[in-house]
Amino acid sequence: MYVYTHECCVPVVSDRVEVVETQGYRFRYIDALSMSSEDRLILACYIDLRDIYVPQFICVGSGESMILTDPIGLTEKIREFASKCKGE
Repeated sequence: MYVYTHECCVPVVSDRVEVVETQGYRFRYIDALSMSSEDRLILACYIDLRDIYVPQFICVGSGESMILTDPIGLTEKIREFASKCKGE
């Protein structure tokens, strides 16, 4: 999962997520400021909804998360997280 807000993450991080998706990885996009009820239910299984940080990536399989704060090497960090989550 990719948790973001437009103010924080679009287009810089979101563009990098799209690049990683072209390499065969899939993300569920969740806008932290306008979550659907389904997104809230799913996200609540992994994190406390009162403590949402963006941009944040959550691996559904392991529950691990990664909060990105450094823009250097962004695409590679996202790809590495997605690869680890996928079990590669």
